[in-house]
Amino acid sequence: MNRAEADVLHLRPGSVDRALRRCEGFLAAPGQSPLYPTEAYCASCPGCALDDVREAMSLLAQTLAALPPRPRSELARLLAPLRRRYLARTLPDPFADRTLPWWHRRLAHGVEGW
Repeated sequence: MNRAEADVLHLRPGSVDRALRRCEGFLAAPGQSPLYPTEAYCASCPGCALDDVREAMSLLAQTLAALPPRPRSELARLLAPLRRRYLARTLPDPFADRTLPWWHRRLAHGVEGW
């Protein structure tokens, strides 16, 4: 994945792994109650942007689109259960901008680090 990381939006090595871990960590919360993504305190900072699980999912989607077929299918297999759990554990935002990806159109709460 490191080659794809370099091709997608000037990512640093390890960004895809960090994004995957962020998604897994967000979805690891026990119970069945809804989860609410939070915005990153400094969303424009490459080091902080992935604090927002929605940005982590965007990075993974961009990486998926940039990969050759075989690694793309491997990453897609990893992402499929995460996406299903995210969809099941978050709530739709009826007022969200419909031009955003579906994972951004979920109810959120607050800012990470505040």
